[in-house]
Amino acid sequence: MASDIFEKAYDKDVGYFPELRARDDHYYIQPILEGRPGPRMLFEGKEVLVWSLNSYLGLHDHKLFRQAECEALSIYGSHSPMGSRLLTGNSREHEELEQRLASFLNSESANLYPNGYLGVMGAIQALLSPQDYIVVDSGAHACIVDGAMLTGRTGMIRSYKHNDINDLEFVLKQVQRTRKGGVLVVTEGIFGMTSDGAPLRDIVALKQKYEFRLLVDDAHGIGVLGPHGRGLADLQGVSSDIDLLMGTLAKAFSGFGGFSVSNKVVRDYLHFNVRTAIFTKSIPHIYVKTALACLDILQREGSDRRRRLIVIRDSLRKKLCASGFDVGMGPGIVTPVYLKGDLKEAGRVVKTLRNQGIFVSVVVFPVVPKGTILMRLVPTFLHNEEDIEETVCAFNNI
Repeated sequence: MASDIFEKAYDKDVGYFPELRARDDHYYIQPILEGRPGPRMLFEGKEVLVWSLNSYLGLHDHKLFRQAECEALSIYGSHSPMGSRLLTGNSREHEELEQRLASFLNSESANLYPNGYLGVMGAIQALLSPQDYIVVDSGAHACIVDGAMLTGRTGMIRSYKHNDINDLEFVLKQVQRTRKGGVLVVTEGIFGMTSDGAPLRDIVALKQKYEFRLLVDDAHGIGVLGPHGRGLADLQGVSSDIDLLMGTLAKAFSGFGGFSVSNKVVRDYLHFNVRTAIFTKSIPHIYVKTALACLDILQREGSDRRRRLIVIRDSLRKKLCASGFDVGMGPGIVTPVYLKGDLKEAGRVVKTLRNQGIFVSVVVFPVVPKGTILMRLVPTFLHNEEDIEETVCAFNNI
């Protein structure tokens, strides 16, 4: 008898997070925060201190950002442009944003994508030919893994131990023996869950020896790290050695959309070959205009905002460490707090914190190893020392 592909949907033990899916309570999974995004919002009708927002530099709350929001809405509405970028979805504003992103990241040119996830997936698919290898950090984001799988050539996919330069070289040596085409090494810059950074300087040092191209997805680093805010590669002094740098408008830029920067030849190829951008709607004007406003703000006060953000991050980490917590100390902004326990214990921790008015996201298996609870705190420019003291006090009550 033929099987029904929907059968798995009715099995409560199949798929990701089955216990949380069964709850369907909007408390642990898909919680609803109300009010304008900021450090203080409403959860279940009560004010909570929020450590789960991606607006690292708080640009969404800047008067120039809000002005750009209102102007774009009044002129274009929420829906313009109508169509894909190659047909009716292009505009002078879209092209201006590409030019300014390239300039901001000290690159020759840039591409826009509907969002960062689709940009990474589509770029990997467009770049790889049947004879090419892709070598991926084992801790890489799902968009990178999905991009590799989307090529349909699983036999040409290799992974190396997370941030392990020796294992990367071992894998490259193996690939070198059998390669007939090119090699693309792909890593995140700053890893979004743990906030640790890729050893880009060491990876770049291997490029000449093993002849590969390097794609770095630095969604969590661009805008906030490095002397110019250009991300982890800027911080490590190897920006010019990254062949394709991917970023997002959803973190430091407080909006929606993705982008890449590269030389113009690669840019033009991607523009006409990234299927996830060609066959979908262009980024709405409201996000393009607010991203342009963000670049204006960063040009005027980016250094001050980055400096304050680092102070807030370091203070939060220092005080949590002083209270005996195991805190990730990577170069990124996200601050992970590691606890031991299962899903039920994770639920109790979350409830204890939220009962005290502290809203923190929790990450469990399969995102992190079994037996590990990762409390993911996202400090922003808008947080202050009082917020930190209140939060540490609540953590001490766990």
